[in-house]
Amino acid sequence: MGHNTADYLHVLIEALKLSFSVTFWFCADHDKAPVPTKELLSKTYAKGCLGVVNLQRFASEHQLSKYVTCLHGIIGGGILIFLPAAVFIGLEHDNCCGCCGHENCGKSCAMLSSVLAAIIGILGSGYCFIISALGLSHGPYCLSAVEQNWVYPFTNASGGYLLERDRWSECREPRNIVEWNLALFSILLVFGGIELILCSIQVINGFLGGICGVCCNREEKYVC
Repeated sequence: MGHNTADYLHVLIEALKLSFSVTFWFCADHDKAPVPTKELLSKTYAKGCLGVVNLQRFASEHQLSKYVTCLHGIIGGGILIFLPAAVFIGLEHDNCCGCCGHENCGKSCAMLSSVLAAIIGILGSGYCFIISALGLSHGPYCLSAVEQNWVYPFTNASGGYLLERDRWSECREPRNIVEWNLALFSILLVFGGIELILCSIQVINGFLGGICGVCCNREEKYVC
């Protein structure tokens, strides 16, 4: 590692950030608050800091939350919702002339097909909703100021950390990761919930419409 190279400056800056953050965290009057001076100067703590200062970026595959890599917003709340939406739009522009000349029977087939599409939407929105809820409950994956390692510091809190804003500072790096985690999963949770409700309503509506369409008058015929 040469002097003033990219790797040299990267390690130097990360070491300075770590030292200043520790200074800020434990800056207090020894007579008023306990400061773990011996622990901070120990070789064990130094080895822990050595594992933190590295040449990898925060957004590497090992430092992303497992719930972010699920891509539930893209797959569950996006792709699996576009399919039923396309089916619904297609059915809206269909004239439903019917099967074998029976208009009502054709409408019942269309309604039942909308039910199948809505079930796919329920699976996608449900996946998005569940993963978002887990992401909020377990909290972000970050560098913990307490354990000096990359962990999920709020896993055992069962979402209680959301109401304890003073605990958010336990995540040292990346900066504002708790706020980012809260905003991302809250938005996806709301959208996933809305999509889940709409698709569920469509299932009920389509099922009732399909059942009622079966009771069509078989003697009445329509020319397509």
